[in-house]
Amino acid sequence: MRTHKELYNTLLNATAFAGNKQWDIFFEIIKSENYTPSKDVKEDIDITHRVLKNAAIHASTEIIERLFKLGFDPKVKSKDGHCPSYVLEGIYNNNEDVVWVFIKHGADVNQVDSLGCTALQYAVTHIHHKNTVKKLLDFGANPNVRDLSSGVYPIHNASRYHFPDVFVKLVQHGASLDVTDNDGITPLMYFASQLPTFDKESSMKIADEIIKRGCDVNQKSKSEKTALHFAASMGFIDCVKFLLKHDALIDLQDSSGNTALINATLECHMDIVKLLLQHGANPDILNGEQKTALMVAICTFKSWHHSPYAMLLDLIKGNADVNVNAKNCLWPDPDPHLPLEVAVKINLPDVARLLIEGGCDLNVASNWLDSATPKRFIPKLLINDVELFTVLKQYYHTPRSLADITRLKIRQFLGYKTKSKISQLPLPHPLLEFLNFDELDELTDMLLEKYHNTAKKHC
Repeated sequence: MRTHKELYNTLLNATAFAGNKQWDIFFEIIKSENYTPSKDVKEDIDITHRVLKNAAIHASTEIIERLFKLGFDPKVKSKDGHCPSYVLEGIYNNNEDVVWVFIKHGADVNQVDSLGCTALQYAVTHIHHKNTVKKLLDFGANPNVRDLSSGVYPIHNASRYHFPDVFVKLVQHGASLDVTDNDGITPLMYFASQLPTFDKESSMKIADEIIKRGCDVNQKSKSEKTALHFAASMGFIDCVKFLLKHDALIDLQDSSGNTALINATLECHMDIVKLLLQHGANPDILNGEQKTALMVAICTFKSWHHSPYAMLLDLIKGNADVNVNAKNCLWPDPDPHLPLEVAVKINLPDVARLLIEGGCDLNVASNWLDSATPKRFIPKLLINDVELFTVLKQYYHTPRSLADITRLKIRQFLGYKTKSKISQLPLPHPLLEFLNFDELDELTDMLLEKYHNTAKKHC
């Protein structure tokens, strides 16, 4: 008879590969040594674990059935309670027929791997395992087991990957929708954080089911983010609309002070910026870095393959304060700046033009350059930039029309949610359009067309 160590090495070598020839060698060794694995001897337990694990990866169902008849028990655990997740190994290797054989003979369907991941958690993340998820649940898989590394539950992944059938099946088998991962992120937040890959309409059933079951649409993660923050950052406009419809608080700030509007602006999701403003988002909230959405938009203007001129216009139409002193994002400076200062300094004449058209007061003092007003600091900044100086000169040396001044004062008086308030004014429709910046002048139309054409060239 061989020693346990010799037998251990021989048996493992015989099962390390997928070919039937190696398994034939294995069974010959078992027969010649008259070997039956003990459930009490450490070496025998190690052999059982390794042999069955290799079988789950490589072997056919017939071979595994032979192993069970020879006494290799998938329920055997080491003294510290460890047992490989044979079910998980089978799913890893797309060997599902083997999975059901192991479960039939008592393998623990909820056994975890070294990362604390169960077979169900792995299966949920892969669309081709949809039927596997259903079978695992029917065999007793627990949908409320979190992995040990990040605290993620199966319901999180079903939400993140937008698998409505899997999501519903998990809920039917008792999956909790109130669970959070290690970062305090809920299933609804996971849903909002990733765009649907397949059927968008079907995927929205997940969000609808979550809300129907009473989950808080405004619940915050550990970083103070809500589902609306995630959806706005991702550009998931259908989700943003859904959340607003279900009373998501639009101006909540995360731990960085960012609102959903600032997040959408940072990622240049112009359609979401417009939507949030239409629903009354406050564009003048300062984040933790003392930046408004308008300042963020100006500072990111050159970061994109097209210039988000329309987004800036929407912010101004949404009553963003063009005269606010806020921090810039482009150079280290402890002092706040006027939006016009930043636009001029980074050579954005069209943005400067829009700010002036939007009501920038050339007499407002800056907290920079010795409290100079735009009339004083712009010439200083433009001393070496004749082209930009020429573009702007006509605007800050030309008196504003009475119509422009009237529009500015009315918008300032109305405050936030300007558009809805303007629509209630007893004025002719053309005047309402003018107050809303809907009736654009010829130059503004030209600028929008210019940037629209630039965007099309890069798409």
